[in-house]
Amino acid sequence: MRPRAEPVKHTPHMPPRTAPLKPPAQKPLLGMGYMMASGLTNQAMNGMIRITAALGVHPFEIAFFRCLFGTILLAGMLAGPGLGALRTRRPSLHLARAVLNATSMLSFFLALTIEPLAKLSALMFTSPLFAALGATLFLRERMGLARAAGLAFGFGGALIVMRPGGEPMTLGLWLAMLAAATWGAALVLIKLQSRTESSLTIAIYAALLLLPLNGAGALFFWSWPSLEMLAWMAGIGVCGTLGQIALGNAFRAADATVVLPFDFTKLIWAAGVGYLLFGEVPDIWTWTGGTVIFASSLFMAYRERAARKALPIPAE
Repeated sequence: MRPRAEPVKHTPHMPPRTAPLKPPAQKPLLGMGYMMASGLTNQAMNGMIRITAALGVHPFEIAFFRCLFGTILLAGMLAGPGLGALRTRRPSLHLARAVLNATSMLSFFLALTIEPLAKLSALMFTSPLFAALGATLFLRERMGLARAAGLAFGFGGALIVMRPGGEPMTLGLWLAMLAAATWGAALVLIKLQSRTESSLTIAIYAALLLLPLNGAGALFFWSWPSLEMLAWMAGIGVCGTLGQIALGNAFRAADATVVLPFDFTKLIWAAGVGYLLFGEVPDIWTWTGGTVIFASSLFMAYRERAARKALPIPAE
């Protein structure tokens, strides 16, 4: 007698596993363009800061009005997205970034009244190096040989610009390095913020929090500005705010290692503004040191990007 066949058991259909969320599409060319636009507007702002300071306004007061006019501009931009742009998931990051930003801004604005534009811009090129160091320490990014070599050569380039022992280390140079270090730390926070916040939200909270911080410093040097001074400071606020928005868009469009090297176009913009407005001609040490910093950052970006591409794709 033939054995009775077992009935076929139908396994219930299992729903497919949810695919992981894909990161936003990278747009490197757009990110590079935003970063270069940010550099251009910032150098235009620096030129106007020098002019306004020459009219008799203290740099701390200029910083306050830069934030005031920037906040007014951003308030007008809220007409489109409305108050929804004020929603944030990371209030503590906004506060920490504002403190770092205020320290960097006040230091740099004061340094602008002491040192040539191109020299200060060359030293501010070390901000991405400080950012890379901060990402290693606080974001747990790997300190590979390429990054270590790039940092060493980059900070060596800063020494070429500063030439310790070759000429006196002025207060302006020390202020510039303080501004670079604190702005580098702020860049790390901006990168974290850009994962969950829009560039407009980042810029709005920076303006709102910087206003009282810089206002506290301005109180010690306050003098009522003339209409001409206010006009220059309105331009400073517009250029500074547009530069911040462009910076946030650059980080959202592409990876930091792609866009940060193009921040070094600031040296070209600074040389042009310094020459056209103030007759400043950067010396060979400024160009050499700036080029070394630029090359070291490009080297780090290229090697680390290549290393990520070489990583094996994990199995599903």
